[in-house]
Amino acid sequence: MNESRNPNIFINETLSANVLPILQACYATTAFLAVTSNALICFLLGRRKKIMRQSSNKFIFGLSVSGLIEACILFLMPSFIIPIADYILPKGLAGDIFCRLISSEYLLHVPCYLSVQMIASMGIERWYAVVKPTKYKRVFSRRNTSTLLFTLLALSFAWPVDYILRDSHISNQSKLYSPCQIIARPIDFMLFFILETFRLYLPLMITIFCYVDISRRTGKTNSLSSLKVRGPGAEWIMIRRNIKAVIRRKLTYMAFISFIVFVVCWLPRLVYQVLIIFKLVSLSDYYIMKRVVLLPIVFNAFLNPVIYASTNDTIRKQLGLKTSLRYPRVRQPTHLPIIGSGIFGLGNRRGSMAPLFSPQSLGRFSISRRKRRIDIMEALDSETSTMTAPKSNDEGTTLTRIIEVTPN
Repeated sequence: MNESRNPNIFINETLSANVLPILQACYATTAFLAVTSNALICFLLGRRKKIMRQSSNKFIFGLSVSGLIEACILFLMPSFIIPIADYILPKGLAGDIFCRLISSEYLLHVPCYLSVQMIASMGIERWYAVVKPTKYKRVFSRRNTSTLLFTLLALSFAWPVDYILRDSHISNQSKLYSPCQIIARPIDFMLFFILETFRLYLPLMITIFCYVDISRRTGKTNSLSSLKVRGPGAEWIMIRRNIKAVIRRKLTYMAFISFIVFVVCWLPRLVYQVLIIFKLVSLSDYYIMKRVVLLPIVFNAFLNPVIYASTNDTIRKQLGLKTSLRYPRVRQPTHLPIIGSGIFGLGNRRGSMAPLFSPQSLGRFSISRRKRRIDIMEALDSETSTMTAPKSNDEGTTLTRIIEVTPN
């Protein structure tokens, strides 16, 4: 065993020589899958501006970009994918910059902590969408969401600043790892603990609170979609509310699954840090264990696009996959005739949602148990699609066209 980097840490050269090639193959495979999947998600979301208007899709795009950058940086890290024997090491001032930025894993942790902030932001965004729907559009407007994303990007370069402030220089004591020698000081440990609290533990606690509160509120009280509405177009308003509730629920499930996978992938690193802090593990295998607990974090960059493609209708539609079997897919009846002017008919002949607000424009709807989607069975003739004053019954409730729905 050769001493390196820290006087209290030793490198087990025998164990490293046997395990390191296996880890390098795992890192290479994971990085390739992460680059491919995240690049595909970025392409599918970035090519259509209409999709990027939604706040949730912006966060998904940001997570995909961070995962793509994280996977690309792995190819620059010494002994992660490229063996140190085949790595060209700079010298002089360039060597010092190399040690502080690349070998110290500073650049690798920038997208890692950016993904942490993105996951926390998605949790807050889902909390506003479910708990505070009236304030959601104002808080997460296009401008506010874009500003938040750029702020998180700027902070991601500041969070791992402790990695570049440590003393480092070139050393030739190890033939398996980077020759950069990192000397940890007591003040470095204090700085690491303070920054780790704000860049990892605090976002984790905030995200847990958001999803726990969402679960508590949705399980205790009924949503707005379950409230009865009376008046012109009451049935269609109820359908639209149910559709919006389904969309919110699916997006919340997607964000929650991403958070659970994130916790599972980051948990080995958190546990190993606690064991090191309380000196419950030996430091003889520190560098091997460090690579082992970092591998699930890199694998998380590949799992996120898989979660998006399997739970997000927008991305699945772009991929050309079938819709989910859990919730129905809604198709907009663009063939309905244009009705008069006013709030129920805006005269838009491009097939927008304007004709859908008219109760006279509604046809008969059915939800099939097998297909699990809403189909338009028939539309009213042009004669019945004109705006007429609805009749009222004796109780004062407005009578509209009946919508037949088969329960699931």
